[in-house]
Amino acid sequence: MDKIFVYLTQIRWQDYLDMTVVAILFYLLVMRIRGTRALQIMMGIVLLFVINFLTRWGGLYVTSWIFQYLWAAILLAIIILFQPEIRRILEEVSPLKMLTGKRKWAGPNVISEVVAAAFEMASKKIGGIIVFSRRDLLDEFIQNGVSLDGIVSSPLLQNIFFPPSPLHDGAVIVRENRVFKAGCFLPLSETAHIPQHLGSRHRAAIGLTERSDAICLVVSEERGEVSLCYKGKVRYYTNPKSTEDSLGRFLRRNGRDKQPTRWKAVFLENIWIKAFSVGFALFFWLAVSGVKTSEMSLNGVIEYIGIPKKMALATGWTGSVDLRVRGSRGLLAGISSENVRVRLDLSDIREGTNFVTVEQADIEVPPGVQITSIKPSVVKLVLERIEMRKYTVDAELVGSLSSGLTLESVSIEPPEIQIEGARSQLNKIERVATEPISLAEISDTKRFTKSVVVVPSTVILTEKGLPKVTVTIKVRKL
Repeated sequence: MDKIFVYLTQIRWQDYLDMTVVAILFYLLVMRIRGTRALQIMMGIVLLFVINFLTRWGGLYVTSWIFQYLWAAILLAIIILFQPEIRRILEEVSPLKMLTGKRKWAGPNVISEVVAAAFEMASKKIGGIIVFSRRDLLDEFIQNGVSLDGIVSSPLLQNIFFPPSPLHDGAVIVRENRVFKAGCFLPLSETAHIPQHLGSRHRAAIGLTERSDAICLVVSEERGEVSLCYKGKVRYYTNPKSTEDSLGRFLRRNGRDKQPTRWKAVFLENIWIKAFSVGFALFFWLAVSGVKTSEMSLNGVIEYIGIPKKMALATGWTGSVDLRVRGSRGLLAGISSENVRVRLDLSDIREGTNFVTVEQADIEVPPGVQITSIKPSVVKLVLERIEMRKYTVDAELVGSLSSGLTLESVSIEPPEIQIEGARSQLNKIERVATEPISLAEISDTKRFTKSVVVVPSTVILTEKGLPKVTVTIKVRKL
């Protein structure tokens, strides 16, 4: 979870745009195959993708290796299985389709003629399917069929579906207020939860509406019922008036019983599918961005811990180590030397000269970053017993007093301090002084609280550090 949090803190605006595009494409695909077996297949592929992501994230290298070589075949299977859906999505977002303008929906006269024919056929127990073609082209789903291009009328439709007619077993396609084709065979639905009492006509109508935005008016031959199929759902009607109202509403309002406002349609319609699409896009981005790896160099400052009591470092490697790290590009983009800590545990070393190996376990890097190189990998450290010594503190005065003033006295409290450290390091101390005090800023007697420093600054002292002293500077006028 820490790695995922680090990833999320590194998201750029380009990544948000990237995830938005993926979420929209995934949402359109799910809406196209909702209610079909293709959705179950896609959910299985998504599950495989999640397993692959978790195995790679968890360091299961053999399983990740197997999935790595399986994904080429899986991607090919996706293209083959979802070829119609992919083509329809591309058609949906095609600028050419937008330029062609809106199609003509069936007018009131056409709807009245179709509904009148349907209820007349239902009273005579004559079955039939009348398909209203909308935005989606149905050529890929329509098998056989005879082109008519006739005026929609109740007598024409009844004659087409009358049993002696050679076209009565197929469906009639109504496109732009014309009887476009008759005797067409439609794809049967693959949905498993269709009620058993529905026959082949309803299965064909449901199958077509699952794959397109068409609306099917179905007349049952066995029960003499009239029903509407849209988006894989079936609605039954008992009188022509309600059937005309619903059919007109479906055709003119994209199949919604109530036309929502734009913001409701964008955010609330199919809310769970949209939320799932956004989650999938985020998950997919995390997985793909983690695949693209790169390397970079970092500098890590060494921090010594666990030094035995009454012991101190005398000489040794007190600087830093050069690291070479590998990780995803998004993760490495936000890493710096401040995110790297090199902590060497010295609890097991002894007095004298020691050679300590710097291992990966001693280096703290953000989750998801792998260390590939450490230089130097071994550091030489000398451990000595701690001693205490007294040193006189000098006031470090810089600059000069203003004209007309003279320095009367400088006092330091305490005048001496005790410093602890290794013997060899204490021997290197040349001078102990305060932090610089500027005389140009003094116009009267003044008191300062200053930290103490040792010269040279390369002397290694214990973690106890140095105390502060009070410096009193008295001046008088000439």
